[in-house]
Amino acid sequence: MKSPWMSPNLNGVVLFVSILLLGVLVGVVFFSTTWIVDWQTGQIEKQNLPAGMIAVLIGLLLLIVLLLYVFSMRIGLMLPTKKKEAGGFVCYLFFGLVAVPVELFCARLAYHTLGEVTSDLYFMAVWLNLIFLVVAIRSPGFASILTFLLAGLILPYQLYLGDRLRRLQTEAGRIVAYAYEVRLKEQQFPPDLSGYKYEDETVEKFFSYNKSEDTFQLTWYVGTKSTSHWYNPKQGWCYYPD
Repeated sequence: MKSPWMSPNLNGVVLFVSILLLGVLVGVVFFSTTWIVDWQTGQIEKQNLPAGMIAVLIGLLLLIVLLLYVFSMRIGLMLPTKKKEAGGFVCYLFFGLVAVPVELFCARLAYHTLGEVTSDLYFMAVWLNLIFLVVAIRSPGFASILTFLLAGLILPYQLYLGDRLRRLQTEAGRIVAYAYEVRLKEQQFPPDLSGYKYEDETVEKFFSYNKSEDTFQLTWYVGTKSTSHWYNPKQGWCYYPD
């Protein structure tokens, strides 16, 4: 019986979204290789890697994706289904093999943006892809729709918060440097941040600064106030996930 969920147009949509996710993967590789992040301390440092090295890493990523597509083709052709249905399964499997690594990356990222509980929920949601795989054997189009929905719930918001996290960490480093510069000049840390000019003004509302005696604490959050990143001279860079 012909599946009502799969059509040549839907195959094209699946492949198009897969290509978009490839772009996201390339972006993740570029981010990971040009920014060195210590998730335990919260410090972030830009590192200028040779363009050739970045090109090689991206090339390897694309090669892996090509191999995944070939693997998807072989699995799809092995199924005892009609040619059109096998093609739909190939598109679904390729999309899933591209989407799942990005979903896992976002689930890990959620630990630093929304907290430990939300991160665990995201990891549990990623396991739904195993159920979608079983569904895909009978109805690859329906499974593709389910995978689209899951990816849509996880990826856009977390990638958005990931960019905010990067900008907050960068601005936090500038604020801490400013505080120590003031101390060198005036023999004490600044009482507030009124003398500091934010380089990225969009993140100002996420910060709070408190000074007590001969120390200070800079605190900020990313996606929810129930989590907090902070820095003080005694503890250094810290993070409380929930």
